[in-house]
Amino acid sequence: MAIAAGGVEVGDAPFGDPCRRAGAHPAAKFCIIDNAVNNAGALASIGASPCHSLQVLRCGRAASTACTTHFNPEVRTMAIRNHVLLETNYRRLRDHPPRVAVLPWGATEAHNYHLPYGTDAIQATSFAQRAAELAAADGARVIVLPVIPFGNDQQQLDQVCTISITTPTATALLRDIARSLVAQGIDRLVIVNAHGGNQFQPLVRDLQSELPILIVVANFYQMVPDVRAAVFDAPGDHADETETSLMLHLRPDLVELHRAGAGERIAPAIDGLRQPGFWTPRPWSACHPDTGSGDPSLATAQKGQSYFDAIVRSLATALVDLSAANKGDLPYLR
Repeated sequence: MAIAAGGVEVGDAPFGDPCRRAGAHPAAKFCIIDNAVNNAGALASIGASPCHSLQVLRCGRAASTACTTHFNPEVRTMAIRNHVLLETNYRRLRDHPPRVAVLPWGATEAHNYHLPYGTDAIQATSFAQRAAELAAADGARVIVLPVIPFGNDQQQLDQVCTISITTPTATALLRDIARSLVAQGIDRLVIVNAHGGNQFQPLVRDLQSELPILIVVANFYQMVPDVRAAVFDAPGDHADETETSLMLHLRPDLVELHRAGAGERIAPAIDGLRQPGFWTPRPWSACHPDTGSGDPSLATAQKGQSYFDAIVRSLATALVDLSAANKGDLPYLR
């Protein structure tokens, strides 16, 4: 049997007895002793479904009521999601070809001391997949592509393991993705962007002059501004209350909120550059000592869910309308 991270087979010495002492079900095949695994996303990742032969426990405690589930590697317990490219198959897509492709695009960078490097990729993927699910339920022909996990992080390269791609690299990636879709008759592409350092406007302008495809950019942090203003008390722009709340909703197992820095932002010393309309890249480590920008201490999972739900509803509406659009409809479908 494949063993998930943080887990051991109940029968394996020396782990079997501790698992049983912790209260694993007598018929359990597997014991997970990771105190963060009590999370729907984590359970789904190991193929969990309601039954009794897999006992999920909180680390070091008697068998709490955390979860009792069944895992059988020979029986799939989750339905294939036709709108997710990495899960569906050629027969399904051949019989029901999509009209709209959705490309989540994130970044790999530090997010204060408490959020994972994959925060942007996780958020972009979650927005895209949930919105596509809602849109498909309304009849949209939509497919979510694999996430691009790298973005432009040139000002963060002094921070360990930050990965940055340059604008020519991003252009080449986007061009080849769009070119591939056009060859298959898919002429609508929506980029779900979760990283402020990704600036797609020049890229899209160039590529739409080269290829017969409509490319739409959806920056989640600019969507539903009324909801964001109503939900959050002190939003910033990186690893702040907003992003932390989203991650507490989406992947609480990856959040170490007790370790978060204050997210202080040190203003430019040149007064004239603080005026509206002026911009220059921030030397990130000098401006943001803990890499965050905005106080995360007020974040809650409830806030994150409210914001997430509003974003995916907005995105789903756009996907439905794009799928239903006719050739020649404005803004650009040739």
